[in-house]
Amino acid sequence: MKQQWSLSLSALAGAMVLAAVEPAFAGALLKRSPLEAEPGTKTLPVEVSDPVRRKQNDVPVVEITNIQVEETAEGLQLQLETEGELGIPETAIVGNAVVTEIDNAVLMLAEGEDFIVSDPATGIDRVSVTSLPENRVRIEILGIAGPPTIAIGADGSGFTVTATPMEEEIIDIVVTGEQIENDYFVPEATAGTRTDTPLRDIPQSIQVIPTEIIADQQAISIEEILENAASVSF
Repeated sequence: MKQQWSLSLSALAGAMVLAAVEPAFAGALLKRSPLEAEPGTKTLPVEVSDPVRRKQNDVPVVEITNIQVEETAEGLQLQLETEGELGIPETAIVGNAVVTEIDNAVLMLAEGEDFIVSDPATGIDRVSVTSLPENRVRIEILGIAGPPTIAIGADGSGFTVTATPMEEEIIDIVVTGEQIENDYFVPEATAGTRTDTPLRDIPQSIQVIPTEIIADQQAISIEEILENAASVSF
């Protein structure tokens, strides 16, 4: 009988120990930081909502706040006002246009997202500055006779592009020939004035049927001869 009581007391003590341990373990789980990831899981980077403040390759994004185009004696000058310094980009020729793309830059213009000007200078058809994805800006200068020659400069307050258009090639066309004698050509007539007056100076319509035509056609009647005259019928 004493052995049975001893077993019951041991079981009761074990149950009490488990009941005391479970709340403490649960409390330890609740104390885990909400930012701490579970073991074996991956954390995702937090995206920046404002694209202007985003950095690309740890380089701050530069805002382009104003654009001006001015015609010069050599061509034109494109001035971009910036809030920071831009790097010098590479250029490419596409048809009659010179194209360059600026990294880590965004357009922040008061009049809109893109800037386009037609016929800004002699020899230049169009200048455009447009936004591209991933914080890039594209500059395109389209020439008329061919791609213009450009020079780029940048400092802490602006970005300058100078463009010189390609000169149009002037083609001279010279036509040479020999005058062929025409027996049917009658430059003068006596009809109407009774003098040898050039037909262009006689203020009336005159049709002349040369003798050579009558002979070549072997015309023997007035009807056959007048077949060479316009607006005459029988």
